[in-house]
Amino acid sequence: MEGLKDTVSFALAALKAITISNGAGVLALLAFSGQIVGSESSYAAVSIDALSTPMTLFAFGTAWGIIATAVSYLAQVCFTEITRKDKKASRWGIAFRYAAVIFSIAGILFFVCGIIESSCAFNDIAKSPHSTQQ
Repeated sequence: MEGLKDTVSFALAALKAITISNGAGVLALLAFSGQIVGSESSYAAVSIDALSTPMTLFAFGTAWGIIATAVSYLAQVCFTEITRKDKKASRWGIAFRYAAVIFSIAGILFFVCGIIESSCAFNDIAKSPHSTQQ
């Protein structure tokens, strides 16, 4: 029973990390974009355009993290029903558990892609002709 509690706590920590990391990525890029727009920089339009893809990736990663959390909850509800001898609940619980793992992996992949796209976007911003006119 103790091993099950440890597994659940590790899974919960992973789900929180996926959701918070992706959410922080969106917030950091939004703050950076807001700073550029607020300063009326000559390359604000280039920056916003370049950062839209990584922001979208981080937003999807956040959404997948939230969905994985909800599906994990449904899996736990189904596994609780197993104690009541409901075989359908067992099958649904297993399906929800696999879905939660897939959604979690999707959240991680969106985070990694968001980091890569952010790096590319910052390189594009630095190389833009507008950045040298400052």
